[in-house]
Amino acid sequence: MAHADLRFPARDANRILWIEITLMAAVLIMNATDQLLQGSSEHYHQTGHFFFSGLLMPLFSGFSVTSLENYRAFGMVGAFWVSLRFKLSALLQTPTYYTGFPNSILAI
Repeated sequence: MAHADLRFPARDANRILWIEITLMAAVLIMNATDQLLQGSSEHYHQTGHFFFSGLLMPLFSGFSVTSLENYRAFGMVGAFWVSLRFKLSALLQTPTYYTGFPNSILAI
């Protein structure tokens, strides 16, 4: 039983790490495609240059405007849903943290 308890924090940390990586990838994709759209049309508001997103711009440079808009929408929607799921899962685990701390203090 003790071995199973030791795997839970590592599994939880790995889930959080992968969710954060997915969230950041979606935001970087959204910003990179948005920068390319800003350069291709005057319809888009100029926001300036983002350094890390700018590194991803060559990956999307040959894409059509429609494809760029789709990737941008994926980044916006993906980032929203990933962050929402992450926050809700953190809320569901919060009672575990609150009940675990008093029990460990009282066991001393």
